[in-house]
Amino acid sequence: MSNGVSACASASPPTDSSHQVAIAIAIAIHNRSARAGSSMRLIGTAFRRSLQAVLWTSQEREDLGVLMTEHRRQRRLPAYLEIGDYSFEKYLLAFVLPYHRDHLHTVSSVEDLAAKNDLRAIEGSLRGNGKLRVFANHNDFLTSDQDIEWLKGLIGPQHFRLFPAGGHLGNLNRPEVQTEVMNSLSDLIHSEVGNR
Repeated sequence: MSNGVSACASASPPTDSSHQVAIAIAIAIHNRSARAGSSMRLIGTAFRRSLQAVLWTSQEREDLGVLMTEHRRQRRLPAYLEIGDYSFEKYLLAFVLPYHRDHLHTVSSVEDLAAKNDLRAIEGSLRGNGKLRVFANHNDFLTSDQDIEWLKGLIGPQHFRLFPAGGHLGNLNRPEVQTEVMNSLSDLIHSEVGNR
């Protein structure tokens, strides 16, 4: 994948959203160089801290035999110290790829995994879908200029809004952004109410 536009259509356990977010971020970080170093470090730190919980939970559900430390519910620190050595790239290569390649037999390589988790893989079902809305920020390091143009062309400029700043949707707390998001959904809300 040469872009940061990702969709996690993973069918592997664990199915919780934190695992899917970790896959998307791991793929994006694996395939993209930083455009905004400090933002990437802050987001990377936050996601890396959550990676410990994701790894712990995923290995409780299905131990892939990657971690060498014994898993004990009452004494997690030794396992967490080992887990702390895993970057998202190591997580992708040691856990995600082998699971999809060797257990599910759905991919053969990192590139194949990335391609199958790219929105472009489902472009046909997205194109022209009037229910889709995209909100992005110009300074989001996960989204390239090519991604922005592709998304705008995919759903049409009337359903696409590019804000000048906010990083990776870090501006959703702003009332003016919230208002614009809700206003863009008004036609969908009114059509659903009318169909009842």
